[in-house]
Amino acid sequence: MNSMKKFYILIAEDDADDRFLLKTAFEESGYKNTLKFVENGVELIRHLKEVIERKTSDEFPAFILLDLKKINFLKKFLSLFLLLQKMKVK
Repeated sequence: MNSMKKFYILIAEDDADDRFLLKTAFEESGYKNTLKFVENGVELIRHLKEVIERKTSDEFPAFILLDLKKINFLKKFLSLFLLLQKMKVK
């Protein structure tokens, strides 16, 4: 079994056109790893909770790109910060 962690970029973006543009930009820049998209802050928090709860998971977001204009910023950011504090990537 491979003990190496698989990292990906997690992107929260509600606009389908912007998601397409981001995906295209990453591909054209030569980025070969996984991009995962969620549409809003609620899905972002849900995704991170699932990652934390799957303690055996080898996949973790290495970077989270947020579209903050649609997110209730303070509440979601604080929730995200607390969840990230719980994540232990070894």
